[in-house]
Amino acid sequence: MSLTSRKYTTLYQDNKTGAESFATNITGDTEYAVGMAAKYTSTLPTLSNGDWSFARCDAKGRQIVVVEESTSTGVLVQVATGAAAIATTTAIAAEFRLLKIVLHLDAAPTTSENLTITLDSNAGAAYDTVFNSIDLSSASTTDYIYKPIEGEGKFVSGDEIVVAYTNTDTGTYGLSIYYELV
Repeated sequence: MSLTSRKYTTLYQDNKTGAESFATNITGDTEYAVGMAAKYTSTLPTLSNGDWSFARCDAKGRQIVVVEESTSTGVLVQVATGAAAIATTTAIAAEFRLLKIVLHLDAAPTTSENLTITLDSNAGAAYDTVFNSIDLSSASTTDYIYKPIEGEGKFVSGDEIVVAYTNTDTGTYGLSIYYELV
């Protein structure tokens, strides 16, 4: 098998010997590749240390840039914390998918009041919808996770998610809203 019959993401060719090897088996400081290559050395989650990425070049050795659009930016998180009422509204100016909402209280509430998760619809008040309403004191809840029903968590630009809780007992809370842009 040669480089011309495979994708460049898995093989490299040593310019000195012409030998082909899998790029993931290369170590050391004397690594060569046809065209241009870069060894990835970062702790960011995109690639692992030692992974290789290859650039395409034209016949004169100039890099050919290929831009690939992603349908996801990865998971984003909006957070809020405090010891008073929760009144958090997202401000996402793009289409997005709601993944989950996580709430932690430092102590179980004793006052009966509901945590509400609501859609503030871009289409207008007639389309605003309460997704979930739960009395956290009824089961002495300190940790609550809301996940949309599969296939129902996609929203248009201008839609916002509102999380509200009176928090009369002034429990310290940590709220995280996980989403991704689509």
